[in-house]
Amino acid sequence: MVCSACSINVVADDLSLEFNTSKSHAVVFGKMHKYELPPLYLCSTIADWCSSIKYLGINLHGDRCLKFDIMPTKRAFYSVCNSIFMRGNAAGELVLLTFQASYSLSVLMYAIPALSLNSRQVDQLNVC
Repeated sequence: MVCSACSINVVADDLSLEFNTSKSHAVVFGKMHKYELPPLYLCSTIADWCSSIKYLGINLHGDRCLKFDIMPTKRAFYSVCNSIFMRGNAAGELVLLTFQASYSLSVLMYAIPALSLNSRQVDQLNVC
């Protein structure tokens, strides 16, 4: 029987893949999320087990079911809003609203249709 770490290395070699283990992390979803798991070897280096990861700009939390963290998105939204208002003091209201719609709203709405948010998260995004 071949261990899973060995099989990962074999498949990676067959496909000529190289992993950057300093940027690779693992997270657990489902029943095993509470347990201490054995080290995960990736190309003979240990990959870190994390409670949350950022994938394609979305923060995922390891839990019994898939959960999304919207706090970094809200922070980025308010940061863009503050930047627009700080630098746009000489601009008119219509220009500021156009900038808000173009830049701030796109930060807030990135990937939202693909996520399954609970009602509390939707309410928090509506406040923004």
